[in-house]
Amino acid sequence: MVPITRRSVLQSAGAAGLAGVVTGSRSASADEPATASFKTRFRKPKIVKPRIAELGDLPATNISPDGLAITILFDKAMELSLSDGEDLVTSLTASLLIPVSVQEPSAETFRGYSAFVRGFINKEKGTRVLLTLDLGETHDVADFPYGEVVSDDFVRPVFSYPVSELKREKPGGGTETIQVTPAPHFSAILTLTIQRHSPKDRATIKIDSLDVEIVDPSKTPSGGAETPATKKGQGEYGRAKRSR
Repeated sequence: MVPITRRSVLQSAGAAGLAGVVTGSRSASADEPATASFKTRFRKPKIVKPRIAELGDLPATNISPDGLAITILFDKAMELSLSDGEDLVTSLTASLLIPVSVQEPSAETFRGYSAFVRGFINKEKGTRVLLTLDLGETHDVADFPYGEVVSDDFVRPVFSYPVSELKREKPGGGTETIQVTPAPHFSAILTLTIQRHSPKDRATIKIDSLDVEIVDPSKTPSGGAETPATKKGQGEYGRAKRSR
């Protein structure tokens, strides 16, 4: 019987699936012959617990008079640093749920959201910084990799246009179209991550504000054509200044 090796397990991952790989890897660890030519090896992992942002009862919030734009200011709550100490990986996360009074499609056509995350990053070559955003129904990642020196403000735009229709296969064959109702909230999950080569490498990343605007809905009068809604005070909200 041919022994199971690490390489054969990895090559069979596509056919066996994750469960098969996990099961096979237990045997592989015992049967894999020593490879003395390689000094790069895995070691026992260390658990790194994520930090949860202390946002208080509610971050400072501005909502436009027409309700189509919101600005959330985080002050220092969404700031993450690695400087002194032995930690090589750290993360900080915050989750927000913003209620949205989405109207019935017969009264108003919902289009989606435009969001802008503003902040600041300062990193050395020996660090990697990730800004991970899940806004509305869109996932976005900004990667500031090893080898780069960065010290600047950033603006990360994320546009979310939730689907209104889905096509699915019918049990008896063929396809059907189903209507999808927009969620009655805008979810925002913000995660900051810093990795570094050694305790001497330093990095800081901060989110100052989250600006979200509802893309102007279209009024749908009964029996009439769609007419774009007009936003009052457009430009006055969703443009918060950064404060250090």
